[in-house]
Parts: sequence; C-alpha cells; structure tokens
Amino acid sequence: MLDTRGHSGLVAYEPSELVITARCGTGLAEIEAAMRERGQMLAFEPPHFGANATLGGMVAAGISGPRRQAAGALRDFVLGVKIMDGRGEVLSFGGQVMKNVAGYDVSRLMAGSLGTLAIILEASLKARPCP
Repeated sequence: MLDTRGHSGLVAYEPSELVITARCGTGLAEIEAAMRERGQMLAFEPPHFGANATLGGMVAAGISGPRRQAAGALRDFVLGVKIMDGRGEVLSFGGQVMKNVAGYDVSRLMAGSLGTLAIILEASLKARPCP
C-alpha cells in the first residue's frame, strides 16, 4: 500500500468557477471545510469512512454518497487529473473547465480504478452551491 497523505493541499479553488483542485493526500474534511466557507459542496456527498479519508482515495475508489441518485456519481464530477504512471512519468488529462475535452475520458476512467492504472496525484472536481 502506498501512503499519499504527505502529498496534500489545495492547488486551486475558484468558487466563482465552481471548481476545486487538490492533491491526492488532501483530507476530505479539509476540502469540504474550504468549500463550506464559500457556500459550496461536493454534490455526490462522498462518505468519509474515518478521519483519514483523502481525495485520492475517494477518486480511486469511485465512492459516491447518498446524493448519487439525484446529483450523479463522482465520475460525473471529475474534470481533470494529474497522474503518475508505472514508469514514473507525470501525465495530465482533462482540465479545470467543462470546455476542456482533451483527455476528459482518461480523467473519468481514473474514478473507480483503485490505483491499478496509475497513481492519482491531483484531481479537479466540479463544485455545487449548497442547497
């Protein structure tokens, strides 16, 4: 098992654009706290399963919470990823806006891959206003 919690922190958060980008080891609680301050949330309400839940683990597991039925799955909210492949090369796919279609399919493929395709280094997700 590879522990990525050391690679953490928010990379970019644009509340006006409804996009948040964070490193894989960033805790879900930290991400949700930053979003709550701006009146936003992750629409699919990811379950935490403990205090050590991270963004990378959530994306790799493809975990969506109770709002999946109404809002959609995690895969629907992944805009872009930065990954490290088996040769140690860092690759970027997708982007931080919906208009960026190049590599968008790879970003969505990483959701639920359980780390078998590559290590997720960063992920950009769509945010939603809180109800």
